[in-house]
Amino acid sequence: MRPYCHTLLLYCFILTLSGVYPMSLGALASTDDEPEALVGDAFWPPPPPPDLSHHEITAGPSQFMAGNVAVMLILPESNGRIDPVLEQWTSDQINHITTQVKEALDWWVERVPRARLRFQLETRIVPTAFEPIRYRQHEEGLWIGDVLRQMGYSGNYFEQAYAATYDLRRQTDSDWATLIFVANSANSPSGRFKDNRLGYAYINGPFTVLTSDVGSYGTQRLSMVLAHEIGHIFGAQDQYQAAQVRCDQRSGYLHMPTSNSQIGGCPLNEPSIMLSPIIAYSIGAVDPSALAQIGYHDRNGNGIIDPLDTTPELYLNPVEPLLPGQRPLIYGYSIDRGYPAPMQTTVNINRIERVEYRANNGPWQPVIPTDGAFDSAAEEFYLEAPLYDGTHLLEFRAVNTMDTSSTIQQVSVTVSDVGSLPIYIVDTPALTRNAAITLTITAPVPTEALQISSDPHFSDTVWQPFTRHPVFALEGQADGSIPIYIRFQDATGHISSIYTRQVLLDTTPPTGQVVLDRDLNLRALVSAEDHGSGVALIEVEINAGEQRWQIQAPEAEITAVVDRTRLFTYHTVVELPASTTSIRVCFQDAAGNVSPYVQASIEREVIEEPTQQQVFLPLILAAL
Repeated sequence: MRPYCHTLLLYCFILTLSGVYPMSLGALASTDDEPEALVGDAFWPPPPPPDLSHHEITAGPSQFMAGNVAVMLILPESNGRIDPVLEQWTSDQINHITTQVKEALDWWVERVPRARLRFQLETRIVPTAFEPIRYRQHEEGLWIGDVLRQMGYSGNYFEQAYAATYDLRRQTDSDWATLIFVANSANSPSGRFKDNRLGYAYINGPFTVLTSDVGSYGTQRLSMVLAHEIGHIFGAQDQYQAAQVRCDQRSGYLHMPTSNSQIGGCPLNEPSIMLSPIIAYSIGAVDPSALAQIGYHDRNGNGIIDPLDTTPELYLNPVEPLLPGQRPLIYGYSIDRGYPAPMQTTVNINRIERVEYRANNGPWQPVIPTDGAFDSAAEEFYLEAPLYDGTHLLEFRAVNTMDTSSTIQQVSVTVSDVGSLPIYIVDTPALTRNAAITLTITAPVPTEALQISSDPHFSDTVWQPFTRHPVFALEGQADGSIPIYIRFQDATGHISSIYTRQVLLDTTPPTGQVVLDRDLNLRALVSAEDHGSGVALIEVEINAGEQRWQIQAPEAEITAVVDRTRLFTYHTVVELPASTTSIRVCFQDAAGNVSPYVQASIEREVIEEPTQQQVFLPLILAAL
């Protein structure tokens, strides 16, 4: 027996113990009771027409699985104009199909954590003169073309589909887009199209087609089948024996071999969604060759997958000699080129995230993009360097989406008759739970104005008269570490360098619980967690206020960083008097947020005869 068979039996045994009973193993193995294998479900599409793709960053709608992906789920609804109406979508069906599609997309997000993958799903019911379930795959252009015409697209149906994906990308500001057509098969005994197919996809897009019942897989397993087809949409090949895909057949943006194919002699033999949709979906299995074909491959082992492993380039224009009283005005551009694709059009979904400079080895400062935003792979920028008298070494770098920096470029400039460097001191609170903070500023006497913003380019603020204690509003900001940018203007109009400070905003109280436990003595097990500033104080009250005391929480353990906030956890054991019948606790974090009380009460039990066994008394937990 091949090693894969041993693995398969083990997986089946585990699934059975866990209550998951696959009706069939599908393409996993050759058995008499399997639903139809997904044979012939992958096709090569024609290329996009040049007039659609010449202005795009890519020649294909879904070349590798990373970044932001817009997905349009299209449910064709026959209106009886040509074919008799055999199927009608119900609200329950629509909700079910949408949920199944979302589950398949979420499944892939969990498989590729380093791809920064996010799907945006939209569902549309679109009328058509045809009843899609009545047709064969080679007749798909009839109803797909009609559906896309109803959506406003012209040309042949592939031209329409490409145009629809490009529009979807632009409208959602996504990196990729794809279409999923689901034909209603609720009244079809087989749940298949006329040629016996239940689903298929085009390699690297632009669309996937399924029946709502996906044949004998059943509508409850649509997510499993769709997860397989999504692999095709991003370049993965079939691996089961009936597909007859050779080990050396290459595919995907990185042009990688199908090393897990089961036709024999391939170096890999692992469970995979491209081989065995039912079991692989249940255990979350994608083999290395399928991952490589969808672009999830890290050739140099630096933690960044190859299609995202790019390095920005930065170029500076020559700097004109400065006259007395002038500051240097520096122009340049940065570009981030895509990871080379051996056979496809090279593309890049990374962006120039920011360009920065520093003077004389000081802190990095933001540079202004010429068009107002760093939002593409090629950006021009400029800087009127806020320098004072002296010779200065300026260094510039560009940073992309993956936080990869360009090679630093340097320029030396000499400034005269501007004045000496003023000294500004900016103090901000390190922590707050309030909607506004007060800064304390020490500045030279000729300082006339200031700007404060959470935008390093100050695009959302205007100059305001200088004051030593300005107030800055934090409304609309999510909890977490917030950068505050401050700069000053003197009486001659010269603008200072930018001063950056970090303020931790924490408006959310801790959460926790208390559990009573009696071993030799009665005690309370108290635990809490806080996203932000950490648990600082615990108040304990027993027997409805009979006794009350506070516990200073020691420094909590930082266990994670989630959405710019730190997650602190805290645990302690509180010994209680034997007379305790109830206890409640509340928690306060370092920012001053106080939680509601959490209560536990205990009902006494009379134990007639002592035993050596531990007795766990019933608990009643409630949040007040």
